Amino acid sequence: MELIQIRSGLYLKEMKNIEALSVGAGISFDPVQFDLSYLSFIDQAKQKGNISINTFKSASFTDIDYTPFTSDRISFSTYIHLGRTKESLARIEYVEMLSEVFTASYQIYAFRPLGKARVRNISSKPIDAKVSFFISELMNAPTETRSYSIAPDETIEIPFFAVFSDLITDVKKFSIYDGTVYVNAEIASDYDDRYQTRVLVRGRNDWDGDVMLLRYFVTPDDPDVIKFTRAILSSNKAYLDSIPTVMQNFEKAKVIFNSMAERLQYVRDPKKSKDFVQYPSETIALHGGDCDDITVCYSSLLMSVGISTAFIDVIPPQNPEDSHIYMMFDTGIDPKEAHNLSENSKRYIIRKNDRGNETVWIALETTAITKGFEDAWNIGAQAYLQDAEINLGKLKGWMRVVDVQSTN
Repeated sequence: MELIQIRSGLYLKEMKNIEALSVGAGISFDPVQFDLSYLSFIDQAKQKGNISINTFKSASFTDIDYTPFTSDRISFSTYIHLGRTKESLARIEYVEMLSEVFTASYQIYAFRPLGKARVRNISSKPIDAKVSFFISELMNAPTETRSYSIAPDETIEIPFFAVFSDLITDVKKFSIYDGTVYVNAEIASDYDDRYQTRVLVRGRNDWDGDVMLLRYFVTPDDPDVIKFTRAILSSNKAYLDSIPTVMQNFEKAKVIFNSMAERLQYVRDPKKSKDFVQYPSETIALHGGDCDDITVCYSSLLMSVGISTAFIDVIPPQNPEDSHIYMMFDTGIDPKEAHNLSENSKRYIIRKNDRGNETVWIALETTAITKGFEDAWNIGAQAYLQDAEINLGKLKGWMRVVDVQSTN
């Protein structure tokens, strides 16, 4: 591209007297620019000869390039563009947040979309676009998506994710943060566009009712949990040492449950809320909790001594307001030796453990904690029989068994 520019100007003193004249010309041959200018003063008295330093010091001026002592000058400059101005290739037309952020399960947003951005290709060529999401207070760096191909003038929706730092665990209550969504197209080093949106971040005890996320409250490695179970097993060491190896998991689970019954109190939640869950250390410190709290706590205690657990989530289709969670644990007993546990096959479940081997599992109703292990077992076994086998809850999809794995 060739471009020639000519300019001229006057320098005035107090808008009355002309002090100097200037003319200049510039020419561009992309990516090189040349510029030539000439400045001449009307009064040459101060531009020639010598003056005393005191005269120079007493003069008042702020521009070092243009003073009463500046001489006539010719200037020539060259400017070379080593890069080109980046052209925007994509535009964010809209951002939709798909979920609030639940602090207890913040890791899942690295794999589950937190929102989606509607991105349009505003160029005349196909582009590859990536979307990034960032909350400065809760993330170490923006989380970028894979590349999406977008045809000219085409608009697509790109789901984005979020890798939060540990700072998010400091969020104790419901908060609102400013999140920024960026789009980057092709090999551009800068962002083609960005969109700021509000992000709702729940406190560390908030839960959305999804049993898959309840496992994030299970903390078998918590020092308070380990201290609790070690104290129980230590006080029952003589009894447990007398138990055959095949029955060790069952007897440990029984001892821990009955010890919980002595120290913890089940508190009925009249609203059957599914929005607040205590961590096991909090349940231990408070000496009790509701259904979800007790279930999470007992599962953590068992896992801290190497016993696998699973949550049983029941949402009756005719009465979803009566949804309920109880649990089961792995006795480690081979099905061939299940008779050592009970002659009644309806009191236990045969299912695969985390190693893929079939073992005997026991269902427990943790809300019956004050009644002791035997009653909790009886109620849990009857509930599982009713839900899974008689009413075919698992087959129909309104009953789920979710294995719990430590997220620590």
